[in-house]
Amino acid sequence: MKTGMFKNGISYFGFRVIAMVTMVIDHLAAIVFSSMDLSDTMRHYLVTIPRYIGRLSMPVFAFFVAEGVLRTHNIKKYLFRLFVLSLIAEVPHDLANYGVVLEFKSQNTVFSLLAGALFCVLYEKLKSQNTAKRYILLTAGISLGSALCELLNLEYQFFTPLLILVIYIFNDDYLKMFYASAISFFTIYPLRSYLTALKYGKSVSLLGMLNNVMLEALGLISLYLIACYYNRNKGRNIPKILSYSFYPLQFLLIYLIKILVV
Repeated sequence: MKTGMFKNGISYFGFRVIAMVTMVIDHLAAIVFSSMDLSDTMRHYLVTIPRYIGRLSMPVFAFFVAEGVLRTHNIKKYLFRLFVLSLIAEVPHDLANYGVVLEFKSQNTVFSLLAGALFCVLYEKLKSQNTAKRYILLTAGISLGSALCELLNLEYQFFTPLLILVIYIFNDDYLKMFYASAISFFTIYPLRSYLTALKYGKSVSLLGMLNNVMLEALGLISLYLIACYYNRNKGRNIPKILSYSFYPLQFLLIYLIKILVV
């Protein structure tokens, strides 16, 4: 049985707002303020701290993608919407981050969310297979998918898709989901950081890797809040057009701000 620790907790609307706000804070810091000539003190308050806050957003979006796969009445339409959004968001993402219409150094986060949804679909499709065959096919499929995530330079590479899959598998108990996600942060994310360093020919520093892991692990705060406070109510209605357009629109707005102030 799905249980949060508190009945009168936070709704879907509440967590969605938290994810949106912390995401915008993170993007403003990473794209606008980090490009400005700031003193060390101002950089701490306008870049470092907001980037810490921004770590809260991705796990919430990952959680709701896993929930979306579980709850949707038409998985094909759900995947198609994510695919279309990933295409629409790519130009605003590249404009804001690189100042060009298309750049293939990295892809926007929706591609990673889509990959995670596909991992969940694969897992569900293989549940009817016998145990040995299921594990062999699932391992092969996830390995191939993870390699594609790396090859296509998805944001967070294969970490976000695998996190979504972990959340999906343990979705029947939110506290177990939190613990499984915590294990993922301290096992899968270091592997992702190590492989990324090797890919770009960078030296691998254990201390640097640990710092990166601890920074991203702040996202576990979001998953703990979900485990404890998510009441599974929809809350206030978010128009679907706003829900899907917010991500690319905030990149366009940030791009305009960057042009004006940097």
